[in-house]
Amino acid sequence: MRRPRNKAPLSGLRPLKPMADIAGKPFLHYLVKNAFRGGVKHLIFALGYMGEQIEAYFKSGEEYGLSISYSYEESPLGTGGAIRNALSHVSAENVLVLNADTYFHTDYENLLAEQLKNQAVMTIASRKIKDISLRGNPKKMRQGAYFAGTRK
Repeated sequence: MRRPRNKAPLSGLRPLKPMADIAGKPFLHYLVKNAFRGGVKHLIFALGYMGEQIEAYFKSGEEYGLSISYSYEESPLGTGGAIRNALSHVSAENVLVLNADTYFHTDYENLLAEQLKNQAVMTIASRKIKDISLRGNPKKMRQGAYFAGTRK
């Protein structure tokens, strides 16, 4: 698979942000550790460009105390397409979707408990930031309802 045009790697030897070196470990290492601490038992990586390097690093996930599966895109599918493609590996009723290039600390077990309590089809975790120009602005419509997001 060729590298997406709008993404320039930090080095030609590693995939983009997920494998960027942070204190001697890839960025994704910290997300996997955080997911495990949050009660996640199984991860499915939706992979595209240079994804085999991620699979070679994390292998089965045993070292992290969880299991890992890999879903590869034959051609770029975009975020929604990559998630849909990865769903063929899902056997659980509830799914947590994370971005591999963003660190967002949250209590995953509490997030799921709230979703189940509210009988929500989907739950989005968000946080307040000062400058929304790059990220958009989610607005809560009402208790138990979806967020309506605005983009820049």
